[in-house]
Amino acid sequence: MEKFFFTIIVPVYNSEKFIKKCISSILNQNFFDYEIIIINDCSTDASNRICSTFRQDNLNKIKLIKNDKNLGAGQSRNLGLKYASGKYIIFLDSDDYLLENSLNSLEKNIKKKNYPDVILNHIIQNKNPISNIKELNYFSEKKLSKSKFLKILSQKNYLPNECWRIVVSSNLIAENKIVFKKIKIAEDASFIFKIFIYMKNILINKNKFLFHSSRHDSLKYTIGVDSAFAYYTVLTELQEYQKKFKKNKVIRNYLKFKINNIISNLKIYLSLLNKKQLEILIKKIKKSRRNFILLIIKDMEDKLIKLINSKNILQKKIVIYCAGVMTQSFIKILKKKNIKITNIIDDDPIWVGKRLMKIKVKKISNYNNLNNNNNLIIICNHSQKVIQDIKAKLLKLKLSRKQILSFSY
Repeated sequence: MEKFFFTIIVPVYNSEKFIKKCISSILNQNFFDYEIIIINDCSTDASNRICSTFRQDNLNKIKLIKNDKNLGAGQSRNLGLKYASGKYIIFLDSDDYLLENSLNSLEKNIKKKNYPDVILNHIIQNKNPISNIKELNYFSEKKLSKSKFLKILSQKNYLPNECWRIVVSSNLIAENKIVFKKIKIAEDASFIFKIFIYMKNILINKNKFLFHSSRHDSLKYTIGVDSAFAYYTVLTELQEYQKKFKKNKVIRNYLKFKINNIISNLKIYLSLLNKKQLEILIKKIKKSRRNFILLIIKDMEDKLIKLINSKNILQKKIVIYCAGVMTQSFIKILKKKNIKITNIIDDDPIWVGKRLMKIKVKKISNYNNLNNNNNLIIICNHSQKVIQDIKAKLLKLKLSRKQILSFSY
């Protein structure tokens, strides 16, 4: 039964530094037809006390659920969905916050466009790029059919993968029994592709909606068996849906695009496992699929070795552009070949000054003589758009094209 226009689901785990701003950003909106469902996922800090205070002061607005054991963000969101009574669902991370007037503006847009199934929002964030408005401008129309939307995603190489980017009709979720998978990371990627497949239409909201905070210690940067298995699980699920929708060309092409992205991530997390971890992972996977995993690892290492051999890398001083798990993977494989990396550059605020594989990440402006002919800059990133933007930046700094390489899995 729909009692509210929006249900805002907020999973919370040890978020005492952020949760007050998050909840206040909702309560301070000039719009009141909503409920907040907070799921405290066994926090060990002051998060529960802060949430309980908000609950006591807003009994008609806030439900507070306390998990008996730590379930993770995905399973906590599933609990929120179980108790939701809003027409539309908003997923808000506990370190994010809504921007001023965002709910009122969104409600007007939804009604004006005759209640679309899904809304893709304009997000501001603390990492580069700070806004996704360029991507939203791929869509000339405000409301699109599923078919047109999926075609543009594939054509523009654009993959919205996170649930906080979208607002979803509760009917769409309930009718298609869409839930978050019980995995450590990438549960958003699993959830969102099903939303896009089953929706009929989508609204592009170019009004600024929320601020997303990325942190270098986020779960998505956590390596290990659980993370690798999560991407394997999503890949298996995608391949099953590919068979299910094999007669629908638009969905099939979108799923192929999505599968390639997930395989790239899986390669990274596989490469960061040690021998014992890899053995544990292999045991968790069906026997018929184990060779597939081993082939992925071999293909990944072969590709990197081919790059090394073809570009005389050993004669150059290697500087890696872009911090993150892909760079960790890259460095680990190079170390096996006794190739040392001493410098990582990245202008992203969440990485500058941090250490990755014991190497301090520098801003490009703090790196002296980058255009020295002995330097070879290797850009490690999935996104061709990001790679092209970085290449353009480096060429402006008088580096030659021969000094710039890009690498992705």
